[in-house]
This record gives sequence, structure tokens and C-alpha cells, in this order.
Amino acid sequence: MNWIVDELYRLFIGSEFEWLHLFEIMFRTAFMFFYTILNVRLMDKRSMGMLSPFEIIIIIALGSAVGDPMFYREIPLVYAMVVISTIVFAERVITKVSMLSSFFERLINGDPVLIIRGGQLVKSAMSDQNISKEEIYSLLRMRGILRLADVEYAYLEPSGSISIIKKDGALGGDVIPESSRIRA
Repeated sequence: MNWIVDELYRLFIGSEFEWLHLFEIMFRTAFMFFYTILNVRLMDKRSMGMLSPFEIIIIIALGSAVGDPMFYREIPLVYAMVVISTIVFAERVITKVSMLSSFFERLINGDPVLIIRGGQLVKSAMSDQNISKEEIYSLLRMRGILRLADVEYAYLEPSGSISIIKKDGALGGDVIPESSRIRA
């Protein structure tokens, strides 16, 4: 019966447990969490799908924290529990601070970028965001918009989605070309 207790202790606590190591784990987790936020913010918005940069980091961090102790026998479960708890705590703190500070919210998630103004593509923004004319046309076609002239403003959102504000009663202008990659 004693071997069960010993094995459970090893499973949860490990064979060489040190309390100070828990603080090191919390520091390492918080440091890597914020470092990853910084790096994901540098990625192209369109490469993120429909998730915000912050949400992507939460998924990555939790996935790693949950996965490692599943595969590596030498990682005690309590260490993974500390990592997961630190990530959840950091997420809650960042969310609360973001609600109180628009500057911090923009710092974490970024700002939308104007890519169409008055029916015209904003080429400098397209270049900054590394998005091609064909990609914008594709996004507009998916929204049922056939003419740039029908769009007053379009924004590339931090999540990589596009927000469109249509002109009232706009007619005329060139039809958005079909993709050259479409086969009939």
C-alpha cells in the first residue's frame, strides 16, 4: 500500500521537489507568456485567422503546459498545474487591465488598419500589413461585394478579419476581378 502513496507522490510532486522551483516556474511562464505576446503582435494579422493575438498565445501556452506532463514522465503534475494556473491568472489580469486602459488593450491586441478608403485601396497599409490586392478582393467577394466603389471604408481587424462599411447607393466603378486561380 505504501508503494501507491510513493508513486502518487512521485506523479504529482516529483522525486526532487523544491518549493523555490515553483516560483521559478511561475516566473518562466510569465516571462515566456509576455515574450510570446510581443512576437505574435509582430505577425501579420491575416495569418491569425479569426483569433486575436492574445487568444492565440493563450492556446499555445495552455497547449504546451498541458501536453508536456502527458509525455514526459519526469515532469511532475504539480509543475504543470502551476504553469496552467499562472497562465490563467495572467490572462485574467491582462483582461482586467485591458478593460481599464485602452492603451494597454491596443498594446496587447493591436489596432484595426484602414485598407480601403472611399473605394480606393490604401496601398501603404497593404504593404505594411503584407496583404495583396488579390487577398483583399477575395475577402470582399466572400462578403458579396463586387465593386471597390461600393466600399466607403474597410478595416483589417487585429483578428485578421475584415470590417466593411459600404457606401449608400454606390453604383459604378470597376468590378472586382475574379481570381486568376479560379478554374471554370
